[in-house]
Amino acid sequence: MQKSLLHWLIIFNLTLLPVIFLSSCSKTKKVVLIPDLNFEKALIKAGLDDKVDGSLTITDKIKETFELDLSAPQGKPVPRGNTIRKESEPSSKINSLVGIECFTNLTKLYCSGNQLTTLDVSKNANLTGLSCSNNQLTTLDVSKNANLTELSCSDNQLTNLDVSQNKSIRSLNCTNNNISNLNIVMCENLTDLECDIHQINDIYLIYNFIAFNKIRIGIASSNIILENSNELLKEYNK
Repeated sequence: MQKSLLHWLIIFNLTLLPVIFLSSCSKTKKVVLIPDLNFEKALIKAGLDDKVDGSLTITDKIKETFELDLSAPQGKPVPRGNTIRKESEPSSKINSLVGIECFTNLTKLYCSGNQLTTLDVSKNANLTGLSCSNNQLTTLDVSKNANLTELSCSDNQLTNLDVSQNKSIRSLNCTNNNISNLNIVMCENLTDLECDIHQINDIYLIYNFIAFNKIRIGIASSNIILENSNELLKEYNK
């Protein structure tokens, strides 16, 4: 009787082993939430996700993704003032990039032409290029992105922009916002600057930017603080 009971206990435990093993393996796989439907569809299209379920499993492919283009696809031409732009259908635009933080090795992120009101790239420390133009951003914090060399955040609703922590930045386009304070202190590598059509009150330029290739600053009323930057405003309001 005891031998028979022991026999069945052994068989039962052996049967459970695969279940226990699979359970422990599943715990090692990290899953992040992707609440935005269009964001997840874009990830599926890029081959980084397999189904629309509001989540993303972190795989080696995610960890090895260095460039991600989430810009809204262009649609029919739409007149905007004196220009005509191609804009995507609102139904295809991304409203939230919650989940982008899991792309920790990302170096370039393109997400222009969407309907983003916030963008958190604080966990994407390896970013060298960020293009988030034509959204609805009111704030943008790039203080954690020390490797950033190119930033395009034009056509948003930004009121302040501080890139003083981005010492490697070479190109900055922040046109068509509501910026009143632009801080580019410490950006000694900046060579391309576009910040026209602002009501900038204070622009802080502390380094000697004699290497500027392109500069467009259209400022209605400004206090410009310069140190050893005689060549900087060569094309100022030209």
